[in-house]
Amino acid sequence: MLYLMETITWIPLLTLLILCFMAREFLPRIDAEMVNCLDSDKEALMDFKTGLHDPENRLSSWKGSNCCQWQGISCNNTTGAVIAVDLHNPHGSSSSLSGSIPPLTFVNITSLVVLDLNLNTFNSKIPDWLVNISSVFTLDISNIDLFGRIPLGFGELPNLQFLNLAENDNLRGSCNKLLMGRWEKIEVVNLFPINYMGNFPVPLET
Repeated sequence: MLYLMETITWIPLLTLLILCFMAREFLPRIDAEMVNCLDSDKEALMDFKTGLHDPENRLSSWKGSNCCQWQGISCNNTTGAVIAVDLHNPHGSSSSLSGSIPPLTFVNITSLVVLDLNLNTFNSKIPDWLVNISSVFTLDISNIDLFGRIPLGFGELPNLQFLNLAENDNLRGSCNKLLMGRWEKIEVVNLFPINYMGNFPVPLET
């Protein structure tokens, strides 16, 4: 069952999933201290940071060799692979990360399952690498001033379950073309109030 949301009602299950992966934000980082991150993941994250404007120095912990200990990063406790990147902004507009979303080769992070960039100010098109993360199942890029077309590749991500694009007023897309994707595991897509052509059935059987 695919729910295509036309209201900005928050999704409790999505929140729970993100909290589970982001538990390191509230609990001691015991596991993070026991595992080292992969060099390829660290390099990808450093490239990502380089392209950002960080006025409140929110990413000050992004240094050193073990990216599993960096703020907003969660790793697999066995392999050290990065599984979650949570850079959502809970502090207001003055703390927003800004600039265009850096065009890094994020395919280096092959185990990423959660990416949350909510409430920042990227003022960017959706970069191609976002639709190449085949492992991701929760993607929240809502309210970050995205513009341009919604990539059809989102519908081909084999593990994607939750896609939140809400409150990006300058995004646009064709419902008919988007729905031609496979959307193999999708459960929720939030597009409010994006300018799209056509009508989404709510809910849509898959």
